[in-house]
Amino acid sequence: MEQTSILTHKNMEMMLNWLTGVENVRPEFAEPFMTTLHLLYMNKSETDGVRPSGRRSRLARPSPLSLKEICKETGQETRSQNSDAKEATAPGEAEAGQSAPQCDGKVTYGSIELAEAVADLYFLIRNGLDRQRPLTMSFLQASLYIIYGICLVNRQIRIIDEQPLMWRYGPVFARVYTKAQFVPDVYSGASERLRQRDPDLYSVTTRTILACVDKGMRNVVELLTGEDSPWRRCRDVNPDKWSVPIDDGEIIRWFSKYIDLFI
Repeated sequence: MEQTSILTHKNMEMMLNWLTGVENVRPEFAEPFMTTLHLLYMNKSETDGVRPSGRRSRLARPSPLSLKEICKETGQETRSQNSDAKEATAPGEAEAGQSAPQCDGKVTYGSIELAEAVADLYFLIRNGLDRQRPLTMSFLQASLYIIYGICLVNRQIRIIDEQPLMWRYGPVFARVYTKAQFVPDVYSGASERLRQRDPDLYSVTTRTILACVDKGMRNVVELLTGEDSPWRRCRDVNPDKWSVPIDDGEIIRWFSKYIDLFI
């Protein structure tokens, strides 16, 4: 891993000093550091096929690595629970004077809001895996579509406040395509806000991105536009039209069969 990565020995030492109470000042890079470390841990476990318990599985999916688990592995003690809870406030939450809203599984997110979290996590994963390929609109759209499909199956709601449309080369969220603007190589904090608000959706988003990175964008697009896909069926019914909403029932049918490919 390049020395420019956030996971340097110096940063690790600063994090451990803060977590164990040696230093009282929280490092400004704490959230992206922990997220990057967790993502790297997940990828390594995926590669080795090892669950945290040591049992091997072809599709091993490790649980999120908490601060307490990291300190336990290094033989350290964490700070008090009250201190941890105070420091776990989402960015901007203290200024607002209120806690982050809790998700009851029936929340719908703005497409731009979720796209920002995907861009954030992709940036952290790319740095954690030492990969240089920038985020593309195709990757962003495919990731959002997969998250949308998974949540239709698991939560029975549209997790995004717009439907995917049948465009020429695949499913597209039009508002994201026309309005989303991201600054390359900048951590915005959107993924951390998602983690604080909805840990399950954060996990689904993370695993979706890792699956897309692992499979390669070309293979993912071919899968999402294959013969039996909702996109292909929508195109067959509307051969002379574009920007037609893809039926949620078709999406549920397809993802019910293929959901294990992504989570």
